[in-house]
Amino acid sequence: MPAEKRKIIIIPGFGESESEEAYIQLKEDIQSYSGSIVEFYNPIWDRRTVRHWINDFKNKFKDGDLSKFTVIGFSMGAYITLALSNEQKFKKIILASLSPYFKENLKQLPEDALKFMSKNRIKDFSSVMVPSTINSSCTFLFGDKDWKIAIAQAEKLASKYNGKFFLIKDTGHELTENYIKKITA
Repeated sequence: MPAEKRKIIIIPGFGESESEEAYIQLKEDIQSYSGSIVEFYNPIWDRRTVRHWINDFKNKFKDGDLSKFTVIGFSMGAYITLALSNEQKFKKIILASLSPYFKENLKQLPEDALKFMSKNRIKDFSSVMVPSTINSSCTFLFGDKDWKIAIAQAEKLASKYNGKFFLIKDTGHELTENYIKKITA
């Protein structure tokens, strides 16, 4: 009997979707490298908050056994993934450029980062804490040119969750070829 193919869900960053070139490339590279089945969860970003995005994910995958899935989240997609991980078991999570909008971090974020997300979203973020535990193995990836506060938080969380942390050279807060290579390695 042939081995069951790996199953992967990708959650893009805020305002992004699977139709963008970087996500198309990521999907193609994952499929050609491992033959995995790749599926996307594209949140409806407009006029929605994190609670909507989390509930929509749960509704979309309510009939599946997610403990067999690897979930790759980028930026706000990584935030959604981590927020789900304290109650949902995944095979593995890969958190790339995790957005730091958790309750514990909001006071440390620059004013322009708070304005970018709108008052309603910030209010909703203030109710979401970093999970004390998660039910999945995890890997954190960050570009070395990303937000320092987010990198520091991810390093601490990787240690807390017994996960892995990788800093990707010459990379900021974009899903670049360097990110894609590390994810598919």
